[in-house]
Amino acid sequence: MSIILSIETSGTTGSIALTVDGRCVGTTVIYKAFSHSATLGRSVEQLLENCGIELRDVTHVALSDGPGSYTGLRIGAAYAKGICYGLGLPLLPIPTHLAMASQNLPLLPDGAFVLVMQDARRMEVYQTIYQTVTGMLVEVSPCTNHILTTDSYAEIISEGKTSCYFIGDGAQKWQLMLQNNQAIQERFIFMPSVVPLAETIGQIATSVVKHGSAHLTKDIVNYIPNYLKPWIGNQTTPKPPAVPQFRVGSSS
Repeated sequence: MSIILSIETSGTTGSIALTVDGRCVGTTVIYKAFSHSATLGRSVEQLLENCGIELRDVTHVALSDGPGSYTGLRIGAAYAKGICYGLGLPLLPIPTHLAMASQNLPLLPDGAFVLVMQDARRMEVYQTIYQTVTGMLVEVSPCTNHILTTDSYAEIISEGKTSCYFIGDGAQKWQLMLQNNQAIQERFIFMPSVVPLAETIGQIATSVVKHGSAHLTKDIVNYIPNYLKPWIGNQTTPKPPAVPQFRVGSSS
């Protein structure tokens, strides 16, 4: 039996979830913005109590790996590492953008592009581009930081018959840049309200556990989230991602 505690703190709000053998048995969304340090531990304790599960019964801890808020990611990582180190549990870092893209996967047509865009302030976004292939998400452009211009995504836009979904709070920036191009806006679907959820992270983590432990983090003490770029004033310094490739879904 796998009992996975999932933690998501990459944004202004957060969430936690418990997944037992692939089924979410409980989840809590923390709507109070920027309150992770004050509410995370208390929320986990309450969720475990509500689900009748002891912390010692948890078999894995899944964590939203980033990118996202520096402070939020640090708080989530510190809490998850403390549990894993103290109880000898494996830590499963799940790419935040993969969780966001996966939430609407069953509804997406085959061959659709899914552009996950997180607001990184000014006209910059953290982005990953996926494509749906026989019910799975395949990463076609790795996670990176990108400064939006009117020429962004020109190659995808040129694919006139391809469905394209822009999701995450960064999508709103891109939509505003296209406000004078109604034809392009009408061709694509913008979903700026999509946020990563711990429940989805637990589902992906279940798949990772089921299909092998190659991506389980063993060096828990030295694990750091995927901040994507170091904080150096206000400079934009890309950092090559070191994120394992995941496939989500079933081809059956």
